[in-house]
Amino acid sequence: DAAARPATTSRSLTAAHTKRAARAAMAAQLSAAEADKEIRDLMRALEDLKTQPQPCLPCFEPPALDLKDLEDGSSCFERDTYTIRHAVFDWTVDLEKRRIEGTVTLSATRCQTRSHHEPTQLRLDAHRAMTVESIRWRLMSLDFEKTRWGDVGDEIVVEMPDDFREGDVTITYGTTGGPASTWLRPKQGGPALYATGQCCANRALFPCFDIPSQRFTWAASIRVKDEYNVVAAAEKKGERVEGGWRVCRFEMATPVPSYLVAVAIGVLEKRDVGPRSTLYAHPSTMEAAEEELRGVPEKYLTAAETMFGPYAWGRFDVVVMPRAFARSSVAHPNLTFLAPSVIVGDGSLAYTVAHEVAATYFGALVTNASWAECFLNEGLATYASRRLTYEVDGAALADLEARVGRRLLEHEINLVQSEESGGLFSRLRVPINYGVDPDDTNTDVPYEKGFAFLCAMRDAVVDSFHPVRYSEDQKRAALDPFLESYVRAFAKKSIYAEDFVGHFVKVHKRAALQVDFPRWLDGAGVPPYEPETPACDASIAACEAAVDRIQTDGMRVGQLWRTWPTPQRAYLLDLLCGTPPEDDAAPPAQLYAFC
Repeated sequence: DAAARPATTSRSLTAAHTKRAARAAMAAQLSAAEADKEIRDLMRALEDLKTQPQPCLPCFEPPALDLKDLEDGSSCFERDTYTIRHAVFDWTVDLEKRRIEGTVTLSATRCQTRSHHEPTQLRLDAHRAMTVESIRWRLMSLDFEKTRWGDVGDEIVVEMPDDFREGDVTITYGTTGGPASTWLRPKQGGPALYATGQCCANRALFPCFDIPSQRFTWAASIRVKDEYNVVAAAEKKGERVEGGWRVCRFEMATPVPSYLVAVAIGVLEKRDVGPRSTLYAHPSTMEAAEEELRGVPEKYLTAAETMFGPYAWGRFDVVVMPRAFARSSVAHPNLTFLAPSVIVGDGSLAYTVAHEVAATYFGALVTNASWAECFLNEGLATYASRRLTYEVDGAALADLEARVGRRLLEHEINLVQSEESGGLFSRLRVPINYGVDPDDTNTDVPYEKGFAFLCAMRDAVVDSFHPVRYSEDQKRAALDPFLESYVRAFAKKSIYAEDFVGHFVKVHKRAALQVDFPRWLDGAGVPPYEPETPACDASIAACEAAVDRIQTDGMRVGQLWRTWPTPQRAYLLDLLCGTPPEDDAAPPAQLYAFC
């Protein structure tokens, strides 16, 4: 809403800067190389001005954040009690019995509170799928109680000794993995275990602070029968085979939240598909997966490093799950799990790897501190993935993705506004109350509304450099320097929306005046702003024409369908679902044949 935006005041430039601005305004009449040079000179001049006092420029200050409003009720973690800086897993995994037995050793530190009251209880997230045998510190056995915690798991309350300050707490337990684990039978591509890590799921894999604000390093020793292979979202440090067992060691030296611990165990072949990417897959799917993914991760990694800075995780290995795996793709440090639906035979869905590459920056490297603000993961990753698609695959596909996403957002918000929440779940910031499963709030809203939010910020940056005329490529890239500085400033940290907004204000003072941050973050409903997507107009027109002729010339529509990318097919199907057939006639069989 332009009327609600604060008025922007201008600051006079020096005579030299004025001449540069005038020349930049005439850039359209110069050659492309000369125009780019003039724009860079002007941007450099404006950057110099940021370091000078600007008394005439009103400063936007993001509203102070009350952390109590964003306390994550999905976890029993209590602030200012204990911290965990490192975890060591020692597991024996039995794929036939579908069970993990072993220990986790947590390096814990007691916090000194302002009131000098020292907490006596260590509270850890757990799950009913887990059986805890003992908890020890040094040679002392500690008393504990395991009780129910809302709808998302259990709570382990450990009575800590009075003289405990810091040390290693070892928990001996067994678990089936609960929601964290997918066990596959032989006819499904197993025996196998895929523990892909999701919000609030890994508490069933190991006792922990299962909340994204708490990061820790970890190491693991995983023991399986020697006919199986083990991969994990960490650097592999060694492997040995003894007495019919394979023992693999892994280490994650960068602090990560609990949900980013992941492992895959089974009959896995491996093949290199890039200079820093190894593909793991069941033998039955390896050939098809290799054919579609060879070279794909590297091209997106190269583009991401150009936009957002160096890739922090060293390896970008990929596990393609068997057909029986009914979950979506998910990115982790060092290792990404790809859904089997990505492998379709013609490479038409390989572009979805862009989202997983983006998520290693916005999600794994810089993480939302609370699931109440998961748009900091998913919204930024969606924007970044479409930037990668734009650069690697072209504007038409990127804009088509955005147009399909907009329709998904509108449908999703119509659904959530009709529910008892009264539109609460249509906000970017959604309070997570006691015992609430964050997955219930993880709809298309944080992805697509978050994407629109980033686009609005990008357009504000473009407008703040008036009268510079941006080319389409320059406009699309206008937010890249901010995102690179954001990654650099908050790498290996978990942050709140206040940190994100504050950094934008610091980098783009003028542009911040044009963005209504409170409305974006806490406003319900469909945002009034819609990103421009001109490159897909022809594809959208083709879909609309297909809807009009599907009853009379279904065979022709089916032939066109075969040539369309997946987002265009999705758009057509969405139009068909919203368009009643003429005279109650069913869609022609010819279309189904090509679907």
